[in-house]
Amino acid sequence: MALKTGRTLNGDPVANYKISDIDPTDGNSYFGYVNEDGGWYIKHITATAVRYVKGDSGYPAAWVLRDDPGTEYDYFYEVFS
Repeated sequence: MALKTGRTLNGDPVANYKISDIDPTDGNSYFGYVNEDGGWYIKHITATAVRYVKGDSGYPAAWVLRDDPGTEYDYFYEVFS
């Protein structure tokens, strides 16, 4: 059973998100996830790191800007705390 806060009873903050887009570009992979309330996050994987960015709305625009230098990715615990 999922709580409306986006967390499930087991405390997993990403359990309610589903994969929406994948972009494996030049050693940088991006994975876009959305939930039923319009929330989203993008996971960015490089050869040496995994970082995240998230929002409550506007996923299509965020996906377009996923590799923009102004998009600030951070550690999982910072983004989902």
